[in-house]
Order: sequence, then structure tokens, then C-alpha cells
Amino acid sequence: MMGKQSYSRSDTQELSDSILMEIPELKKKKVSILKLFRYASCFDLLLLLIGALAAICTGFGFQAIGIIAKTVIKAFFNLVESNNRHQLIYNYTNSNSTYSTYLNNIYTMTDFHNDLMKVVKELSVLGGIVFISATIQVMCFLTINENMIYKLRTAFVKALLHQDIAWYDKNSSGTISTQLFDNLERVKEGTGDKVGLFIQLVSQFISGLAIAFANDWKFALIMTAVAPLLMIAGALMSGLMSRSARKEGRIYATAGAIAEEALSSIRTVVAFNGQEYECSRYDKALDAGKVAGITKSILLGIGMGMIFVAMFGNYTLSFYLGTNFIADGKATPDILLMITIDGNDIRLFNIEYLRKLVGVVSQEPILFDVSIEENIRYGNPNVSQEQIVAACKMANAHAFIQDLPKGYKTVVGQRGSQLSGGQKQRIAIARTLVRDPKILLLDEATSALDAESESIVQAALDKARQGRTTIIIAHRLSTIRNADKIIAMRNGQVVEMGTHEELLKKQELYYNLVNSQVFTDLEETSPKEDISEKPESPKRRQSEVQRRRKSTILSLLEEEDEDNEISVEKRLKQELKQEGGKEQGLFSIMRQARSEWVYLFFGSLAAALQGTCFPASSVIFGKFMTIWSDIDLHQMRNDGHSWALSFLALAVIQFGTQFIYAFFFGISSERLAKNLRSKLFRNIMQMDIAYFDMPTHSSAKISTRLATDTPNVKAAIDFRLGSVISAIISVLCGVGLAFYYEWKLALLLVAIFPLFGIGEGIKIAYLTSVSKKSFKEFESAGKVALEAVENIRTVQALTLERKFYRIFCEHLDKTRKSSTMKAFTQSLTYGFSMSILHFLVAATFRFALYLIENHKMDDPMNTLRVLFGMYFSISSASFASSYFSGYSKTKLAAGIIFKMLSEKPNVNSFNQNGKKPNINGFISFNSVEFAYPQRKSMKILRSLDLSVKPGQTVALVGPSGCGKSTAISLLERFYDPMNGKVSIDGIDLNDINIFHFRSNMALVSQEPILFDCSIKENIIYGLDPSETSQENIEKACKTANIHKLITELPQGYETRVGEKGTQLSGGQKQRIAIARALIRNPKILLLDEATSALDAESEKVVQEALDRARAGRTCITIAHRLSTIVNADIIVVLKNGVVIEKGGMKGAQPTTVVTPKLLGLFCACPTPQGQGIPNVQGFRNRTETLRVQRCLTCKIGRSGGVPRELCFLYVKGYPYPVAALRRG
Repeated sequence: MMGKQSYSRSDTQELSDSILMEIPELKKKKVSILKLFRYASCFDLLLLLIGALAAICTGFGFQAIGIIAKTVIKAFFNLVESNNRHQLIYNYTNSNSTYSTYLNNIYTMTDFHNDLMKVVKELSVLGGIVFISATIQVMCFLTINENMIYKLRTAFVKALLHQDIAWYDKNSSGTISTQLFDNLERVKEGTGDKVGLFIQLVSQFISGLAIAFANDWKFALIMTAVAPLLMIAGALMSGLMSRSARKEGRIYATAGAIAEEALSSIRTVVAFNGQEYECSRYDKALDAGKVAGITKSILLGIGMGMIFVAMFGNYTLSFYLGTNFIADGKATPDILLMITIDGNDIRLFNIEYLRKLVGVVSQEPILFDVSIEENIRYGNPNVSQEQIVAACKMANAHAFIQDLPKGYKTVVGQRGSQLSGGQKQRIAIARTLVRDPKILLLDEATSALDAESESIVQAALDKARQGRTTIIIAHRLSTIRNADKIIAMRNGQVVEMGTHEELLKKQELYYNLVNSQVFTDLEETSPKEDISEKPESPKRRQSEVQRRRKSTILSLLEEEDEDNEISVEKRLKQELKQEGGKEQGLFSIMRQARSEWVYLFFGSLAAALQGTCFPASSVIFGKFMTIWSDIDLHQMRNDGHSWALSFLALAVIQFGTQFIYAFFFGISSERLAKNLRSKLFRNIMQMDIAYFDMPTHSSAKISTRLATDTPNVKAAIDFRLGSVISAIISVLCGVGLAFYYEWKLALLLVAIFPLFGIGEGIKIAYLTSVSKKSFKEFESAGKVALEAVENIRTVQALTLERKFYRIFCEHLDKTRKSSTMKAFTQSLTYGFSMSILHFLVAATFRFALYLIENHKMDDPMNTLRVLFGMYFSISSASFASSYFSGYSKTKLAAGIIFKMLSEKPNVNSFNQNGKKPNINGFISFNSVEFAYPQRKSMKILRSLDLSVKPGQTVALVGPSGCGKSTAISLLERFYDPMNGKVSIDGIDLNDINIFHFRSNMALVSQEPILFDCSIKENIIYGLDPSETSQENIEKACKTANIHKLITELPQGYETRVGEKGTQLSGGQKQRIAIARALIRNPKILLLDEATSALDAESEKVVQEALDRARAGRTCITIAHRLSTIVNADIIVVLKNGVVIEKGGMKGAQPTTVVTPKLLGLFCACPTPQGQGIPNVQGFRNRTETLRVQRCLTCKIGRSGGVPRELCFLYVKGYPYPVAALRRG
């Protein structure tokens, strides 16, 4: 039955083809339950039949207790009634001599013994049958489910991997993730053991009706009329709860999006003093969520109350009419383009064959979460180790790989997150080179490399493309100068084409681009040093990760640890250990919820009162056993009607207490959750940036704690705590009643009935959480599929579809094997939960018979009273099982949350202390030393001394990792220096009010961060909207060259930019970020590659705007492009955290002549043969800065020797000394 099934390639291909026809629109089309089994094999269908029969047997077996119960009750009635008749006859004859003549046909103790032993045997046999049938039922349906879902998942992933890129453009990765995870999980639920459960419940319902109608069709007909009330109450509760839950989910999703956006952009938030604004936004969303949560609690109380009213109302009608019956019985359009290769329409090629001919190196390299060697082998599975090394040497990657502890076996992390951008790019180039492609596509292939590495890699690519068709997309003209044909495009149309020389002669678009852009990157003095291997700052690493959008499900997967742990609880344990916290129990949470004690008191009081209802109902049930055995029919009718109406009183109490405690616990839990979220978010927002550099405090992890872990803490005092209090009171009362009626029997039940409680808990947990078990099991396979989907362009470019499909299937096979034992265990536990009651009741009756026969029980009816008391009490206690199932998560989550709340920042962004001087803009770094907290042994700044006068523009240049961005981070006081001090206007930065000096600064980063709100709101971010006029906003936008574009949008300045500004291009986002800086009218302007994302034309315009904007302001700029620093007052060269050179580009004295090291400009033109010097015209004036007129080969430079046009030449990455230049 559990044998492994094999599926041929033709089977999966057929499935894949069928899914291909259904996927493209991704529309939600409902299918019938039978159609869900379209992937079932003949063996699966046989298991389906066996499982269905077993489910029918389980359902009937559970209801068969009713038939046996009739025999039991009748036996006890007969015994009590016979005792009453014995006494009546004795009193009537008043003589023992005639007593025996009236005893004919009276129920005897022997009859009672025989009837009760028969019941004990029947219950035991029935329990065994139910255990076997329930086990077989679950086993069969779980097996069917695993087999079908395996085929469906593999076919679905295969279909995904064969879709073209146009399809992916129409369907987001988040949608596909939903299909792969959520929707397939729903299919798994719909075709799994829940089908068996459905059949079982239907069987249970039908058999119950059949038994009822077989016993008394009139009474059954009356009771059936009451059933719709229960159904209506249940449906109403379900509808209201689901609607309320959806509303609450949407609200908290909004709050979560606010938190995630702020946390992932924390440097921008801090730089613009946006913390308080983000806290107020978050609190506002939380307030709405709190109201929705309380509303949900109220609806829950009403819904549950209505169910209990219907239930106790049913009892009233049943016992009222039952008494009568017993007495009576006793008396957008697409544009079609044709692309051809060798004259053949590209659409006619076999797609896999075509992609093997093409090698692609993208602008943003995509690596997979495997080793470097495996990443390269994705380009060519058959490549040898020697070929891999050769390709890496050609791509300038071998050296840094060898320096890694594990060399080529180093795992690069998700999306290559363990490597720098340049390192990833070079591995991607090597991966392409091992393919030996006929066609080479280079999309900014060297954009992430420094000048030295770029020139070397470019030379390697020049060799690699010999004999190959090569298409290059580039902004750096050094990479295309030697191209056979250059195509210049504007607005999606070809403007001109030709060689480099031909296009320069035309003096049109390409000529303008050449003259408006000078290519630069800073070099080390020694060509052997690989400056790109310097460690990146956390800012660079974080921004590298942030610029890629991820699907929700993938983010969730990345949150889990690498050991594929199988539960949230294990994740919480790991994170609690990482945080250094301790588990916090209910009392700690209650202390945190001190302000909610009044609500908790009244809620607990109502819950305790509710806890007495079920024991009270057991008393009434027992009372009816006595009433119905009364031989006085008139008295029986009167007493029966009176006690039946007492169920109505219990219904009122049950409804009232259920509503009250749900309301009060709802208020207390929602207020606690809101306060915890608000306090935690506020405490996080005041933390220094070093806090966010820690792996345990990534934006994704913190967002999870706000969204998921806080509700886990809330669960400690929500309505489920009321269920626990009610259950405790109910059990105490029930046990007390049992001991009151018959202590000997009560002792037995106290010993064995916990098994029933365990069984009920297992059953409830199974019914409510059966769908949760498989998500983590599928995680490894899901990661593979999602990684392939997220990076589908790279996967298809490398023709890795089959490889990823094979890996996916291998992971899925492991899941299937592990599921077999889990299915067996789960089947046994379900069989136990369904059958344990039969065995317990059988044991109870056998012991009761012993007590009665040995005259150790005064009233035989006490057996039923004890049984009812224990049964009703423990049944109600099972409702509290959901609380304890999540309590361990509550303790762990509380430990994490409370530990985070207790943490204090080194630099408190909310601190209102400090001086608030008038900022002039004199900046000074005095012997500053600094290392990032996560890498304290690696100093970034080593005794940095730097002064910037008010109104002066200083450009910081130097290799990666030299401390340029770190200096700006210290100036923003993202961190504090280890030694030395940073001062403004002679005042130590630590002594100035942090909000005050940040208000006088504006930062424009290399990668602009925009928030998911309107353009206007982004521009005035961190400012008081009432103090910012529309006129000033438009003025700033005009200066940033973005006003015209904004006004052309349908909603103008109210246009939402999307998450991270995804609705805008990189250049548009950058210009809005510049406008955001300009509108603040800062005294200090910080530009970190502020124009790096702009094209040449926009860069020139914006740079001129920035030149005007920084007039009268102190400005520090980090740049690699000459155009951004040509007008700087001082250029400072940093290396290894110290200033090694500084000077100006115009009007400088001979002692501060700009040298090649400082400029770092290069021209990639070849050296004339045998001369060893660049082919240039130029001159040097000893009293002024070096001027180079032009390069005779590429014509870069301007004729006439314009003084401000400077171009110092590098050849193949090596600087040529001033004395070596020939005068023209």
C-alpha cells in the first residue's frame, strides 16, 4: 500500500504539457472534486476505494456508541425500576409470604450483569474496529495525497521552467510562488486525508440520522428541525470571523509593509530624521488593527455564544419532548519583431539548442546558493577543473577565489550574498566563458569592476569574443570603443550607427555622449594589488541585497536557518539563543500587560462562571436518569419539564459569559499586541545603524518579529486563556461531582480519563493543523524551484532548466520517503484518538458492575452521573488544548521580544539632549579611527585627518573599502568613532543634538531609496508638510531636472512610486532623491555617487543643478566620474583609511599639482607600437595643472586646450608619469 510509485518521462511530459495549457493566464478557475484526482494512478484509485470504505466504517463505528448507550441506559433504568417495584410490591403485600408471587417478569441483577457485560464486550470490539478503520483511512488518503502531489508538483515546476520570458513579464514571481506553495498546498489539502475525514463525517451524519429514525422517527423528526439552528449559527460565525480576519489581516499587512519599508531603508530614514514619522505611521496602522482585532473577538464571543445557545436549546427541546415521549410510551497591444540568426527566424530554433549557443553576462549577476565551482559548472556541466581555473583567470577571479578559505568550494549564499558585486560579476563572466558560446551578450558586463580589474577583464573579453558574434550594452565607452558597429539609441529608436571614428565625425548623439562623459575609476599605485578585494562596508552589502525584490514566500524561506529546521518553534529557539535572551512565561507577560489587569480580571471571572456550565449540565443529565425511572408518570412529567427548562438558563449563562470573556480578553490581548509592536518598533527605530548590521537584526527578521512573534506573545492572554480558566474550573467541578457521587469509580476515571483528554487534543490538533505539517517538508525542494523562477533569465540563458528540474525532483523524492513514516505515525495517532473513548467507557462500566454486584455502590445511577460529570468536564477541557499547543512558541517569542525591548542604543536617534548651535558647515575629522562593530579587527579608518571649510566642496576618491562612505556614515553619526572625534563648527558631534544636525544635512546616496507613497510625500519626507509649499517642491524638482516628467504623469505629484520606487526608472528615482535633498536647504550636502544612475545627458543637466545647489554650502561628494568632481575645491585621495594625497583641479600651486594617482582617469586606447607611451597631444604648464588636449587615437578631449577639460591617460590600467607624455 505504501510502495514507491514510479512515473515515466512520458507521464510527466504529458502532465507538463497539460499544465502548460492551463498556466498562462493564472486565472482562478474552480474544478470539481473528481478533477482533483486526475493525476491519480490505478494504485491510487484502489487506495481511494479502500480508504473511503474505511472512513465509512469509522463514521458508523463512532455513532454506534449510541446504539450501545441505549442498551446501557435501559439496563440501568430496568435495574432502578425493578428496585422501585420490589419496594412497591413489598409495601403493597406488607408480607414476605406473598412477596415472591409478584416477582415474575421483574428485571433481576443477573439480567443486569448479562446486559452490562454484553455492552463491555461490544464497546471493546467496536473500539478495535474503529481503531483499525481510522488508521487505514488516514494511511490510504495520505498515501494517495503524496503520490498525486508529487506528480502535480513536478509537472508544475517543469511547466514553469519551460515558459518564455514574456510569460514571466506578465506574471510576477510572487504570484508564481503563491501557485507553487499556497495553491498547491490547498490542492494537497483537498485531495488528502481531509477527503477521508469528509467521507467519515458524512457517514457519521447519515448513520446518526439512521440510528435516530430507527429508534423513534417522530422524535428524530422533531430534533432534525433544530439542526438548522446549529448550522446557521456555525455558518454565521464562520462568515463573520473570516471576514473580520481578512480585514484584520489587510490592516496588519499594511502595518507590516510600513515597518519593512522603514527597516529596509533605515539609513535613509535616519538621515532624513524620519523615525518619528515612521513610528506615527506604524502606530496609526496598529490602532486600526487593534480595533479590527477587538471586533473579531466580539464576533467570536457572539458566534460561540450562539452555538452554545443552539446546543443547550436543543437539550431543552430534547429533554422536554423526550419526557413526553417516555410518559406516553409508558401510558497593452504587442509589437511583433522578427529576429534572425544566419537568416533563420529565431522562433524556429529549438530553444535549448539556441540558448546553448548564447552566452550572457548581465548587468546584475545572478549566482545560486551553491559553491563557486558549481556556479561555474552551471555554464557547462562537462567542463574540467583546469578549464574552470582558466576561465576564472581570464575573468580576473582566480586570485580572490584562491584567497577564500575553501577556494572554489566556497558556498556563495543566496543570490551570491557572501560576495561583493565585483566578485559576483567576475564569476558570472567565468561561467559564461566556460560555455564557449557562438554568440556573446554583454549587458554592462564590467560595470561592477574597478578600473584596474575592468581593463584586465575587458582585455580578456576582447580575446574571448574573437570569432564570436558579440552584442554589448554599455555606458562606459571604453568597453565599446573597439566594436565593429556602435548603435546609438534614444527613446527606443536607432538614431545612428557606425564605428567609433565614423560616429565621432558625425558629431551627433554619440559624439555628445563621448564629450559629456569621462570614464574613470581609481587605481592603486601598484598594478598587482587587487583593490576590489577590500571588504565592503555594511552599507554597500545591504544595498546590494536590497536592490533585488523578493517574493513573500522566498523571503519567508530565507528567514529559516540553513539546517532546514521543521518548525517555527525551532526558529524561535535559535533566534532566542542568538539574541541572548531567556524564555518568558505567562507571569512575565502578565507583568508586561499590567495596564490590562482590569480587563483580565473581568474576563477571568466570566470564564470561571462559564466553566461551571458543563458540570451543571452533567448534573441535569444525571437528574433525568432518576426522573425517567420514576414509575409515577405525573411526577415524572412535571419534573422532566422543569429540569428541561433549566437548560435554557444554562444557555443564557453560556452566551453571556462567552461574550464577556471573549470581549475582555480580546481587548487585553489586542492592547498588549499593539503596545508591544509600538514599543518594539520605536525601540528599534532609535537604535544606531550598527544594530542593523547584525545578521540577527536584518529587516526581514525584525519584520517577522513584529508581524508574527508579537502575536505569539499576545496569544498568552487572548480568548484562549479564558478557555483555559473555564476548562480548569470545569474539570475541578466535574471531578468534585464525580467524587461526591461515587469516589471509588471517580478514582478509576481520574486515572484513565486523561487518556480521553489526550485523544481529544490529538483529534482537535489534527483537524485544525493537518495542513501545516508539509510546508517545511517541502522547503528544500521549494527553495530550488523558487531560486530557478526568481532567476529564470539566467537559468534559461544557461539552459539549466533540466538540471534544476532534476534537483527539484531529488529533493521531492526525499520528502516523499520521509512522509511514509510520518503518515504511518499520524494514522496510528488518529486511530487512537477516535477509539480511546470506546475502551474507557467499557472499563468504566466493567468496574461499575463490580461495585454494584458487591454492594459497594448505594445508587447504580451514580455510575451514569459520575460518567456524565467526567465526560462533559473533560470534553470542555479539550477546547483549551489549542492554548497549550502554542504556549511554547509564546514563551520563546516573549523572550525575544522582551530582550529586544531591553536593549539600549549607543547612538539614540530619539535623544533630545545636546546643543543646537547655528550650523555653518565647518567639518573636521581629527585622528579618527573606526572599525565596523561586526568586524572590529579590521580598521577602515586609521587616524583620518580632514578639514572642510564652510561653503567648500570636497571630493573623496579612492579604491573600494578605503573609507569614503564610512566617513559620511560617521558624519551622519550612523556610528561613533573608536578614537578621535568628528566635529562641526568646532563642536564635537557627540555634543550636538542629533536631530538638529541631521536637519541641517542632506544625503543623496548611490542607490536612491524611495518609499511606497506619492512623489510629493517622498520629496518632503522628514519635513513638516504644513511648512512646505508646493512652489518650493516644484522648484526643487526643476533644479533636479524631474519636474517636467512628473507633470506628464496622470496624477502628477500625487503619483505613487511603488515599493522601493519600482514604478520609476533608476534615473528618475535618483532625481527625485536629489529633489528631496535640495528642498531641505541643507547647510551640508552629502553626495554619494549622486549621479551614478543617470545617463550622460541627464547627468550633465543634474550635475549643473547640483553645482548650483551646493553654492554657499559645505559639500562632500564621493565620485568616480570626473564630471562630478571637476569643479571640486579639493580632491582628497583615501587609501586604507588615511589621506594619502589632496589637491585641486584648477588654480592649484605646483606643490598640489593633480597627479595620475589622484585623478585615476584612463583611456583604453592601445599604445603605439614600440613607443611604450600613449599616443597623445598635450602640454604641461609648471605653474598650472596638467592639461591634456586629446588622445590622437580615440579623440577624447577637446581641441584648443580648454583649461578646465582635463584627461590624464591610463593605458591598460597602468598610469603613465607626467614626464613620459609627448608634447603636441
